[in-house]
Amino acid sequence: MIPTLHQSASLELTTPLTSCCNCGVRASGVTEVELIDTPLRRTRYFLFFGTELTIIETFPYCKPCRGSAGRARSGWFSKFLSASMLCAVLVFAMTFADSAKFPAWFNNNFFMSVAVVSLLITYAYFQFREANTGKRSYYQPVSLAEIDEGVVTLRLTNWQYAQELAKANSDMMRAGALKIVSTRDGQAETLVK
Repeated sequence: MIPTLHQSASLELTTPLTSCCNCGVRASGVTEVELIDTPLRRTRYFLFFGTELTIIETFPYCKPCRGSAGRARSGWFSKFLSASMLCAVLVFAMTFADSAKFPAWFNNNFFMSVAVVSLLITYAYFQFREANTGKRSYYQPVSLAEIDEGVVTLRLTNWQYAQELAKANSDMMRAGALKIVSTRDGQAETLVK
């Protein structure tokens, strides 16, 4: 296990309660939004040591989106470990399978073929999970993108909620302590207030 230094903080954001931060459904008499603590983590590794910063903020979620509050996106290291484990399972399973049923090129390059198949399956799995299904994200709709010289950059998947959050925290943005980035029409844009 890699030794890690853990730090926690809070931004004390002004959180608009008009809609769900994930799917954007508006709060009304029928639909309720609830404030849920969302741990925003940023981990950096330096060879055999790591630092992890956790900022816990509350954001509004509707009932179907509540589960996404605690699901952080996987980093490249986690994806690599997933592909490696899948590769090991496939190697184990394929050694007991009847090799006559596989194409000759697969049998001649067994380990390379299994590694490529593992990478493709892992890539497809994470692409499927990270793609927004409709307007709802499977992972956290708000993530900690960067912390640089006292400036915190938040990345939001919902463009409308990003605009509302920027408007509510315009004083922090003008002071240079907060940046909000969101994607609109496939292009990442930094909101300025």
